[in-house]
Amino acid sequence: MRRGTVRRHRVSLAAFCRNGLSMAKVFIPTARLENGSEMQKLSLGLYNVPRDQVKAVVDAGLAAGLRSFDSASFYDNEVEVGEALRSWMASGHDRSELFVTTKVWTTDLGDPESAARSAETWGP
Repeated sequence: MRRGTVRRHRVSLAAFCRNGLSMAKVFIPTARLENGSEMQKLSLGLYNVPRDQVKAVVDAGLAAGLRSFDSASFYDNEVEVGEALRSWMASGHDRSELFVTTKVWTTDLGDPESAARSAETWGP
C-alpha cells in the first residue's frame, strides 16, 4: 500500500445476516431528552441497504438492541423499513421504544408535505 493511502474495509450487515450469523446484544449509550425519553446515541443507518435485505438488517439491529434507525426518502427503502418495524411492533413491542430519523431531501425542500409522507411511510 502506498504511503497516505487508506484502505477501507466495509462489513456489510446484510451479508452478515445472510450468512446466518447474529449480532450479540450490545450496550448502547443514551442521552436524556427534554421530554424525559432516553434516546440511543447510535443509530442504524440504512443508506444503500437494498430493499430485499432491509428486513434482515433491521431485524439484526433490533436483536442487537438498537432502537434508533436513520433513513431518507432518497434511500428508496423507507417502505421496507416501515414494514420491518411494524412487524417488530406486532410481535409485542411498543412504538415508544423506537426513534426514527428521516431527512427531507434537497429535491423536496419546496414541498411542505414531504415530511408528512415520510412519516406515513414509516408507519405508526
